[in-house]
Amino acid sequence: MEEELDSIEDGKLDWRVSMADFYERFQKDLEHAAVHMTDIKRMEEPTDLICEKCGKPMVIKWGRHGKFIACTGYPDCTNTRELAVEGDTEQDAAEYCDNCGGRWS
Repeated sequence: MEEELDSIEDGKLDWRVSMADFYERFQKDLEHAAVHMTDIKRMEEPTDLICEKCGKPMVIKWGRHGKFIACTGYPDCTNTRELAVEGDTEQDAAEYCDNCGGRWS
């Protein structure tokens, strides 16, 4: 890709041709991903927790801000709560992302 960009910059390659080639390869990758990638937002991880509102089991799910705990009785029961990060203390709280709760590398 870097070589193609250099060729475009030098006027040896038309950028439209390069973008068309790239998009053709990228489209194939997107189609493959749509079929073969696991949808982690649909996955549920069982827990030993019980919903305090309806008594059904709670599961770990994925949301836009990362993992959270939710009741399996949804949509009748909308009880959710944040998933506590293991080892979360005042001292190491800065090591975790505020949006998703993931650990900074």
